[in-house]
Amino acid sequence: MGSNSPAFPKFLRIMTNCIRAKNLSRKTAHLNAGSDGRQD
Repeated sequence: MGSNSPAFPKFLRIMTNCIRAKNLSRKTAHLNAGSDGRQD
């Protein structure tokens, strides 16, 4: 388990990047769909 400890922050960073990319793509898709004045 101790040898895996450097890989854990990397995994967390990848997860955060995935979530951020997902949110970004959703925002972009929302903008591309035509913004209806709602921004959250």
